[in-house]
Amino acid sequence: MNHSSSARGVARALASLVLASGACLAHATDYPDRPVTVILPFPPGTVTDTVTRIVTEYLTQRLGQPFVVENRPGGSGSIGASQAARAAPDGYTILFTTNTTHSIIGSLLNKVPYDPQKDFTPVVKLADLPSMVIVGPSLPVDSLLELVQRARSNPGKVSYGFGNSSGQIGGEALRRAVGGEMIPVPYKGNPQGVQDLLGGHIDAMVVDITTGLGAVESGKVRALAVLTEKRMAILPDVPTMNEVLGPGNDNMGWFGVFGPVHMPGEVVDTLAREMKTVLNDSTVDARLKSLGVIPGYLPPATFVPFLAREQILWTKLARDAGIAPH
Repeated sequence: MNHSSSARGVARALASLVLASGACLAHATDYPDRPVTVILPFPPGTVTDTVTRIVTEYLTQRLGQPFVVENRPGGSGSIGASQAARAAPDGYTILFTTNTTHSIIGSLLNKVPYDPQKDFTPVVKLADLPSMVIVGPSLPVDSLLELVQRARSNPGKVSYGFGNSSGQIGGEALRRAVGGEMIPVPYKGNPQGVQDLLGGHIDAMVVDITTGLGAVESGKVRALAVLTEKRMAILPDVPTMNEVLGPGNDNMGWFGVFGPVHMPGEVVDTLAREMKTVLNDSTVDARLKSLGVIPGYLPPATFVPFLAREQILWTKLARDAGIAPH
């Protein structure tokens, strides 16, 4: 091969590389150019379902492509989360989830089908999800202290439900305060538990504020305590569990977005930027706060160390509550 033909070969190769890199850049900057699947590893009607649909509605409007929510519940969220972890890391399958799948799951299951830290790309934290203790019409108590006293006076006869891991841990804290004489009743989701509470099938419930708020406001159930560090503006007359039972009885769930590991940085940046804009929208902010959800945006760089701290915190809370993986 002579020098000129060799030079032409190198030039063609370089041109191909430039075209290929340009195509990749265009692909990244054009994201999204087709519908995005949003996996939600919890049932319809839950607080996470509600928040997901509010956020994705605005993402669809802003980015011009449908963000299609698919509920894939089961296994304490591990079924949907593992499906998201195995998806192609191109940004067209993302996971909207909570502390259950990424901070607590190792305390709930002996065999988790994914690694919460290694198998995902953290995108953003969107919000905090507070919980509360409520009682139904079958239990004539008006305060958390009255509930504790009634349970102590009737060992093994007062039941409480929970439909997620935050409720399970909060319920165990309540049961310890009573002396272990309350009956825990697990549900696949909080909405089913609230329905049973309204029907008199259980006596009390530890539930996220979003799911229980409507029943509280209508007077069908009574809120006895919130599991937050400070009282909630939306329920100003309801004390914290810390006020009644002492410090250490608060826990705050969180809600965030992940992609599969190795998701392109340009895609992560686009999603993080757009989700921040959505949360800064006054209408979205008002909708979330009216549900008892606390907007709490963290970008990827801050979300990563937050996740490490939360895994330590929730593992301790689960251990202190006497929860053993199964």
